[in-house]
Amino acid sequence: MVVGAATSNPAILIEGNHSSFPNASKPWPQFMLDLKGKKVGVPARGSLMEFILAWMLTKSGMKTDDVTIVAVGGPDTAYGALVSKQVDALMMFDPTGSMCAVLNTCKVVWRAATDPQPAEMYAHNSGGNGIVLTQEFIDRNPHVVDAIISVFKEADAFINNPANFEEVVQITRKYFRLEVPRGDEIIRYSIKLAIDSKNYVARLDRKALQAQLDFMLETKMVDKLPPLSSFVFANAP
Repeated sequence: MVVGAATSNPAILIEGNHSSFPNASKPWPQFMLDLKGKKVGVPARGSLMEFILAWMLTKSGMKTDDVTIVAVGGPDTAYGALVSKQVDALMMFDPTGSMCAVLNTCKVVWRAATDPQPAEMYAHNSGGNGIVLTQEFIDRNPHVVDAIISVFKEADAFINNPANFEEVVQITRKYFRLEVPRGDEIIRYSIKLAIDSKNYVARLDRKALQAQLDFMLETKMVDKLPPLSSFVFANAP
């Protein structure tokens, strides 16, 4: 991993308007109790979102058997499953939460990027998705690696400058569209949210990366932890 790209923890817990969530406004872990007996959608069985859901259920004193976990695909199909009442809640990622906010059809209960509890989840922020290259490519093309890091630093500065927000939105619309009602508003809302939560940054927080490794070990996604130096480029920002 040579540079950061989308580094915030993407997980969001979303409730459907059709189901009762009396603890939704209460702090962690009370809001988790509302999931008991409900159908909760995740992108796919065995996905990161399911691991996060299972971890949060356990930490809040519940069991995974207290809910029915359903694979609902990506944000678009997940949103459809929620508003059509096929599931009661989602553990998902944006733009699903932005669709809920703009269209007022569902509600984000918890967002890992901005909610400080549970602390173990919040600790993942600033260590998320980065640009990964093979060691062979790095060794053969050091000048390319330097150029990638440089351009991502420039993009970081551009995106996170409030004066450039409108241009960032326009650039995004050239490459990404939502074919849903008020799609442009949803994209705008999602970009603003991502910028405010420091998602698009070039820096890779080593503490956050270690927190993610610790989570993977705790949830048995891996049997043994590799040292950070084995997969984070020494000159990564």
